This record gives sequence, C-alpha cells and structure tokens, in this order.
Amino acid sequence: MRTKISLEKHYNKGIMHYEKGQYDLAIECFKKAIKGDSSNHQFHYNLGLACVKKEEYDLAIKSFLEAVALNPNDADIFHNLGIAYSKKCEFYKAIQTYKKALKIKPDDPDSYDNLGIAYFSLKNYEEAISNFKKSLEFNSQNPSVAYNLAFAYYISKQYDLAEKTFFYVISINNDDIEAHFNLGNIYLKQNKTDLAIESFKKTLLLNPNHKEAKNALIMLNNAINTSTSAETLHVKQEITEAEPVITEEKQVQNPETAVSNYFSNALDYIKNKELDFAVEELKKILILKDDHLEANELFQKVSGLLNDAEHLFNQGLYYYSNNNYVKAISCFKKALSIKSHDIKIEEMLNKTTECRNDLIKKQREIYQKYIDNEQYDLAISALKQAIAENPLEPENHFTLGKVYIKQKEYYESIACLRETLYLDPDHKEAQKTLFEVVQMMNTYDNEIKDYFKLALIYTQKQDYINALNVLGKVLQVKVNDPEAKSLLVKIMALINTTGTNYNCRAVDNNVIREIIKHKEQLVKNPYNYDVYYKLGMIYCQIQKHSVAINCFRKVLKLKPDHEEAKKSLYFLMRMMNV
Repeated sequence: MRTKISLEKHYNKGIMHYEKGQYDLAIECFKKAIKGDSSNHQFHYNLGLACVKKEEYDLAIKSFLEAVALNPNDADIFHNLGIAYSKKCEFYKAIQTYKKALKIKPDDPDSYDNLGIAYFSLKNYEEAISNFKKSLEFNSQNPSVAYNLAFAYYISKQYDLAEKTFFYVISINNDDIEAHFNLGNIYLKQNKTDLAIESFKKTLLLNPNHKEAKNALIMLNNAINTSTSAETLHVKQEITEAEPVITEEKQVQNPETAVSNYFSNALDYIKNKELDFAVEELKKILILKDDHLEANELFQKVSGLLNDAEHLFNQGLYYYSNNNYVKAISCFKKALSIKSHDIKIEEMLNKTTECRNDLIKKQREIYQKYIDNEQYDLAISALKQAIAENPLEPENHFTLGKVYIKQKEYYESIACLRETLYLDPDHKEAQKTLFEVVQMMNTYDNEIKDYFKLALIYTQKQDYINALNVLGKVLQVKVNDPEAKSLLVKIMALINTTGTNYNCRAVDNNVIREIIKHKEQLVKNPYNYDVYYKLGMIYCQIQKHSVAINCFRKVLKLKPDHEEAKKSLYFLMRMMNV
C-alpha cells in the first residue's frame, strides 16, 4: 500500500521535472501518483499540462476531463482543457470549454483571449473581436491580445480600426515586428504608398530577414518605377549620359576634407530639421575620426532629439488609440517640430485632427440648436451627454461653461472652464473666459453679501416678503449657498410660527409658500416665463405692484407675444399712473 508521503513525493518530483522542461519524466511521476490515488484532481490536472507540452493532446484531454469530474469548480482546468481542444482544432468544443471557465472565473483575460482565438479560427470575426476587447478590459497592457484584436479587424476588412489598434500595439511595444508589417499592409489597402514603405522599412530595421517585408518593398519600388512617365525617364537618361566618368583615383578623398564635408552636410541637415540624414553624416565622421569632439557632441544631441520624437510619436499613438485626440495632437505636433519632414507623423497629425473635428461636428449638431434657441436646459443636457460619450474633448467642457454663464450659474461655469484647461492648457478662449468669470464673481460676491445682510434685516423686521425677494437674488447666483439656504429654512419656520403677525401687509401663509415655491423653481430655471407670470399675479394680489411689474416685464423679455402679461402690465402701469 502506497503512503500519502510517497504519493506526494512522486507528485513533487513530477512538478520539478515539469519546471525543468523534462516532460517525459514529469508524465511518468504524475502517472505513478495517480496509480496510488486516482481521486486527487491535481494529479490528473498536472498530467494534462505535461501532455500538452509533449503534444499528446488525446491523453491531455482525458486527464483534464478526469480532473474536471473530481473538481468541476476549477476554472484553470477548463481553461487548459480548452487549449487542448484548440490544439486538436476541435474549436467548437474549445469554445464551450472556455465559456465554462469564464462562468467560474468571469474576469480571466486569458480565457477571453483564447475564446477569441477559437472564434477567429472558425472565421467568426465578430465574436473574436468581442472577446479580444473583453480580454483587454481586464488587461489593457497585453500587446499580444491587442495584436490579436488588430489582426481580427484587419482580416475582417475594418482597416481604420485595425490601423488604430496596431498603433496601440506599437505604443505598448514599439519593437513589435508584425505590427509594423501589418500596418504596411493596411496602408497598401488604403493606397498610402509612402506610409506603406515607411512601415516595411521599419519592419526590416527590426528584422532585416523579414521575407514578406522585403518582397513588399521590391513590389512597391517596381510599381513606382513602372508608373514613372516616359518623359521623366528620358530626362534622367540624358543627365546620366552627360555626366563625366570619374575615375577611381579621383573618387578618393582626403580624410580631413571628407570629415569637413560631412560635418558641413550634417549642419545643413540639422538646419532643415532633417535629423535622420544628419545622424548618417555624423556617423560617417565618427568612422573616420572617432575622437571628433564636435561631431560626438552633436551626434548625442541629435540622437536624443530623434529619441524624443519617437517617444512623442508613440505617446501620440497611445492617446489616439484611446480617443484622447487633443493630447495625441499635442504629441504629434511636438514630434513634428523635431522631425518636420516626417510623412508618418504628419499623416497621423492630419488623421487625428480630422477624427477630432468630425466628432466635435457630430456632437455640435445636437446641442447647438438648443443654444441658438436659448433652450439652455436642453443644451446643458445635450452637452453633458456629449461629455459622457467623449469626456476628453475640451471643447464640450468649454461650451458647457459658456452655457452656464448664460444661466448665471457661475460656479458650475468655473468648474467647466477649469476642466477645459486641464485637458487643453493652451485653450486661449477658456483662459480669457475663466478670467472674466472670476472677475465678475468677485463683484457678485460683494453684491451677494449686501443682499444677504439686507435679507437678515428684513427678517429681523418680520418683513418676510421682502426678505424672500432679496434672498432669491442671492440664490440665483449661488444656488447652493449654505447660509442663504439656512436663512430660507428659518424664514419658513418663522412664517409657520408667527402666522400673519409681521410688519408687512397681512398675507396668507399659503401665498407665502407659493412665492417661495416659485422662487425655488426660478433658481433651477431662470428662463421659465410661466413662473414669472404666476409670481406677477401673486404680487398683484398682495399689492406689491412694482415687484409685479418687474415680473411681467421679465415674462415679455422671455416671450414677447405673451398676451396675458401684456394686459396685466398695461393695467398695472395705468393704475400706478406710470
């Protein structure tokens, strides 16, 4: 009879052999452990893993199924069973198995990735893309999964999304050879020959033996040469034939002269911001004279600038792939300021700017009509929806800030303008508007303090109608002012306590409550002309005629064709002989 200790000894030896890559010995040890105790799911599971490494998939599947029968709640067993099925090209079984793994462990990025691969193998690209995206939600920095997603977009002919996702792959790992190569293929599909050539050259820079990239470049060069006009060819031929033949002896240059010429060329290239060519000239100098102080210093500086440009470009790709167009544009512009002749950077800058403008235009079509019609509440709702869809676009925050100014909601406006400047620190209009609002708020703050003091005085005199009127002016500007709200509650309590016993006209408590209710409505929406009209009628009843006149005037300012307000205003003005 085998003891538990001896079984564990076999199992542990199996693990040791597995970790060393000695899979035959590992399989032998796991089988011995199973022979002694077939009820231990770990023994079967690890036997399955070793069999997968040895490509003995039938035995691996049998072992995983034994493990599942003993422990049906282990997601890892289902995950690796799915891998074994996939290795045998039994993709339908693999899909069902991965789904079981995800039912147990729904946040496993690897199972989503493998499920996507299984769907991809069945040419179900829609489901493949869905699962690759789900995998990235749990592990966004996995370049392998990002590559799978990009390739699925490419195969399903969604070239714009494929391009964007390959950019994301490169932003994570700039040395991904196949990502650069497939970008070249995308540019071929889009007839962007210059960019395709750039991508294939980058591929060969990373892997000089990449056969497909070599063939693609040969094909492109042949195509370019073939498309050259006969007239151009003729001119080239004449120039070539007219040039004198230089003997080998005349081609030999004095090293000092060569160094001087190369250095002069490098300076010219730097002046024209053609830094790649400058580096090549400086390299030639250092081959001839490695202790050339100025060339060494210049080489370090130029190489540093090129690295900065590359870093900025990759950073821009990362922002672009995450729809942060403003920061992407900023990075591409900085990169272009270093490498002003770089076609790839210029192309991405134009593409990102176009994407941003299209999105702004699409969202503006919704909210602008509300702003034009002074329907500011609807404009605010539409802008908030636009911000929810595209939170990194500063223009939406800026426009919302301007609408809040129209609503006299200055604190909300300041918050929006500050968010605008956080997203785009160079936004000149936001800087100017924020300064103006803050200046205006300083003036308002002084007025509000005076109004609040006046409200306190009216309250002490038990003139609650005037106290409420003045307090309303405070709350129109500072909606959530705690002191004003506290005083409002106090006045309400005093009205309930004292009834009609105060130094103003005897007004029914219900009328007071109606005034307060309408005032609160106007705080929320100062453009509601119906509420102003109702307030005007109430003030007429309690003989506050001047206040009523102001209310009716406000109605007619908001709605000039309001007949009832016209009649009421005419009647009051005649009565007061105004």
